[in-house]
Amino acid sequence: MGLGALSRWLRKDDPAWDGPLFRASAEGRGPDLLLLHGLAASADTWREARGRLGPDVRIHTVQLRGFAGLSGGGADRPAGPFLPQAARALADYLRAATRGPVAVAGHSMGGLLALMLARDQPDVVGRLMVVDVPAFFSLLISPFATPTSVSALAAAARRRYLERDAAQ
Repeated sequence: MGLGALSRWLRKDDPAWDGPLFRASAEGRGPDLLLLHGLAASADTWREARGRLGPDVRIHTVQLRGFAGLSGGGADRPAGPFLPQAARALADYLRAATRGPVAVAGHSMGGLLALMLARDQPDVVGRLMVVDVPAFFSLLISPFATPTSVSALAAAARRRYLERDAAQ
């Protein structure tokens, strides 16, 4: 174990990671666990789980930008699909902030992000748990949905989210 890893192991709480795609913080010590929230949620989704796990697990909670009032990252945010970029950024965070492959749990969209992370960056994921992850989310809206048929709906939803202020 290197000195940086030993230092992180001994510290109870780490300062927040604040990047263009998400904010992350870690608390506790012991094996690392990354928790990813869903589409209509925030990192607070995991509050009760964090309390039940106790201080002997080092819990990393992530708040994705553009969700639950956290601004979308502005000019620092790269253009292109959000989830693949977020998976790469999460892998960079985990490589910098943990001692090796970690357990990852994701709910809904966070589960999809966790699956992408495990598929594309397998060196950072040791164990994986996903909860309530539909294979193609748009099928919940219409059983006849296709990526092409829902693209206008997705664009309209994105505009509505971006037009809202932090209080909304």
